[in-house]
Amino acid sequence: MKSSDLRNKSEKELKDLIQKTAKELEDVVTDVIKGKEKNIRKIRPLKKDIARLKTLLSEKEFLSKGGNINA
Repeated sequence: MKSSDLRNKSEKELKDLIQKTAKELEDVVTDVIKGKEKNIRKIRPLKKDIARLKTLLSEKEFLSKGGNINA
């Protein structure tokens, strides 16, 4: 996921992506704990994607309230 692609999405789409990615993260962590998944390196990119999505969402909310991003 690139930030430039995500900036064009609405707040609802970002919230849906956050939920979808969080569910995927939960599934991967569960599989790692159960021993079904050996590659624990799948966890970090998912966490970073969630953080990126939350940052963009808070940025959109800030700007919709009339905030000045350059201040």
